[in-house]
Amino acid sequence: MSKFLNITGQRFGRLVPLEPLPKTCKHSNKRWLCQCDCGGRTVVASHNLGRTRSCGCLSRELTAARSTTHGQEGTPTYQAWAAMLDRCRNPKNKSYPRYGGRGIGVDDPRWFFFQNFFDEMGKKPPGCDLHRVENDKGYSKANCVWLPHSEHMRLHLKERHARQRARLDLEPRVLGCSRIKTIETEPLFGSDCQSGPMTEPPRTN
Repeated sequence: MSKFLNITGQRFGRLVPLEPLPKTCKHSNKRWLCQCDCGGRTVVASHNLGRTRSCGCLSRELTAARSTTHGQEGTPTYQAWAAMLDRCRNPKNKSYPRYGGRGIGVDDPRWFFFQNFFDEMGKKPPGCDLHRVENDKGYSKANCVWLPHSEHMRLHLKERHARQRARLDLEPRVLGCSRIKTIETEPLFGSDCQSGPMTEPPRTN
């Protein structure tokens, strides 16, 4: 029997759980009655809290925002905003495994609306990318800057290499070398081992 986790009063997007509800059948998940910031209430299964962020009002507002004319659709700033949302929320996006797939999302729900994003970040400077200062945190005003593309890529590759090195350090050591399996696939990192067949050291008399 799993231990009951009391999440009363914690915040999940716009929702705050008020009280747990009785299970409707033997194998049903724990459900919570939640208060939404808009004033509405909704019932959400505990495993969906975090993915479900409102009573439905957020979805309605996003739909309204998409139909609102702000005159910037297709601009570099709008494209950067749309790309940010897509790699965080769309599993079919090729970059999703490095963003939404590892928990990187839009931390500030106001940024689901382009106008809020634009008001805080301003117009995208030519030759710049949207960059997260702390790579393991999501997108918000506190963690984002416009950075020249070359600098953004340098830092991006540095972080990727650091994660790869961290994974290598967790691999079991084989013949006293921790990177044997990765020498052929990741030559960029170099190696502490010599390639080729191993030979016995010369014997001394």
